[in-house]
Amino acid sequence: MASPAHDTASPQETVLIPITTVKVVVVDDDPDICELLSLTLDAPGRSVETFENPRAALKALGQADHHVVVLDLMMPELNGLELLEQLRQLDPDVGVIIHTANASFQSVTAAMKLGAEAYLRKPATPEDFEEAISSILASRGMLARPVKALLTDLGANIRKERKERGMLLKELARRTGISTGALSMIERARNAPSLTVLHRIARGLDVPIVELLGT
Repeated sequence: MASPAHDTASPQETVLIPITTVKVVVVDDDPDICELLSLTLDAPGRSVETFENPRAALKALGQADHHVVVLDLMMPELNGLELLEQLRQLDPDVGVIIHTANASFQSVTAAMKLGAEAYLRKPATPEDFEEAISSILASRGMLARPVKALLTDLGANIRKERKERGMLLKELARRTGISTGALSMIERARNAPSLTVLHRIARGLDVPIVELLGT
């Protein structure tokens, strides 16, 4: 089961999406596991590269930036902890998920000391991986809400504040100098208001702008 070191996203945050293509590397000497994870971890906005040879993986990780590494522990030539120690010298910020059938208190402790952020016991579920990856990305500020969701919440907040005051669109238009049509479009998330327009709406409703933004 998953043991992420960071808080996981709440159900209300499931709409968060990566702000860039997430590069994932899987290192496991079992070709079947590599093939399985290449399919399991594949998702829009994500690239997955697999390596059965840990030294080849280390070389690739040193040549380009990556965001998440899924790492087996028991591998020939170079075990997972040794690879992780060398990886930290190359990239101290890359997120690391340990994925192994050979979990022990000692190996968990050693991996966490080297900066591993999740420890998954084989066979981990797709949900375990998504939870761990989301936690890693969130801790690095790499997740954001889709613009459509932000506009929907903004429009709903404006409508809520307006109706709580018993105010018609016509009255808010008079107070702000913004047409009823434009206000309606904003409330229905059909149009993104400029910061100036948003300030005028906040003043018209006599609420702090952060109340409309939901922050």
